[in-house]
Amino acid sequence: MPQYYFIPKRIARAFPWLEKAAMWSEAQLFRFIFFLFRLLPLEWACALGAGGFRLIGPWTDKAAKVRTNLSTAFPDLTDVELDQLVRDVFSHAGTSAVELLRMPQIAAEWEQRIEYIADPESAALMESGPAGVYVTAHVGAWQMTSLPTVNVHFKRPLLMVYAPESNPYLHDVFFPLRKAMGVELVSSEAGVRPLLKEMARGTPLGLAVDTRLQTGKLIPFFGIEALTNTTPARLALRGGGPLVPVRGERLAYGKYRVTVGKPITSRIPDASIEEQANDMTEQVNQCFEQWISETPGQWLCMKRRWPKAHRL
Repeated sequence: MPQYYFIPKRIARAFPWLEKAAMWSEAQLFRFIFFLFRLLPLEWACALGAGGFRLIGPWTDKAAKVRTNLSTAFPDLTDVELDQLVRDVFSHAGTSAVELLRMPQIAAEWEQRIEYIADPESAALMESGPAGVYVTAHVGAWQMTSLPTVNVHFKRPLLMVYAPESNPYLHDVFFPLRKAMGVELVSSEAGVRPLLKEMARGTPLGLAVDTRLQTGKLIPFFGIEALTNTTPARLALRGGGPLVPVRGERLAYGKYRVTVGKPITSRIPDASIEEQANDMTEQVNQCFEQWISETPGQWLCMKRRWPKAHRL
C-alpha cells in the first residue's frame, strides 16, 4: 500500500521527524474522513469519496505514475484522454477506499449487492476439488471478489495475501476492515512456505498480483516485459490445485458483479515447473490486460509498473 496518499513523498522525507509526522497526519485524516463517511448511506459515501479523490488526486505525486502507466499501456491516447483517465483512476481509488470502509455492511448485504457468476469447471473445483489459488487485479471492484466466492463455495475462510500498510499508523484502520471480507489474512512478507502448508490443509488462497515487484520474472504485460509475481502459478502447480482468475466489476455505487473465470492451465505441461509457471503467469497477465482495456479508468495503477527503461 502507498506510504503517502496526499503528502508529496519528497517533502515528507526531507527530514526524518517530518516523515513520521506526515504518516501520523495522514492516518488522522483518514480516521476523520472515515468517521464522516460512516454517517452517510453507502451510495452517497461512494459518490463523495470518488469526487474528493478526483479533485485532489491529480495534484499529488501519484498522478505522474498513473499517467506513465496509462500511457505505457495505451500509447495511442491523446493528452486530453490521458488527463480524463487520470481523474477517473483517482475517482475509482476514492470509491474503493469508501468500499473498504463500509466492507462490514457490504459483507452483510452481499446477496443484495453482488451479482455472482462462476465458470462451471471452476465452481466444481471450488466445491469438491483441491485447494486452489484465486487471483485478481486492482481493477474495478477487486475488493469484492472474495465475498460471494467464500459464501457460496468454501467451507472455510479464504486465506488472502495482503501487502502490509507502509504507514504503520494506518494498520489499525485498514486491517479490521479487510477481515470483514470473510477471509483470513497473511502478510505478503511471510513467504511461500506457510501458503503451501495452508493449501495442504485444504485452505484456498487469494492474491491480487498485478503490481510490480522489486524481484520477479520478466513477463509481457501490454507487450512490454515487466517484473511479475509468478508465485500464484507456482503455488497452484506445487499444491496441485487450480489457478483461477476472479474479476470484480462495479456496476453502480453499491452494486457489483463478481465473475469466477475458467481455470488457467499450463500450455506446456511437460516443461519444468518454472517454465510452466511463467506460461501460466503470462496467461494471467493477458486476462488482466483485457479487464484493464475494458475499464482503464478503474485500474488502480499508482505505483510504477514497468522498468524505467521502458517508460514512454
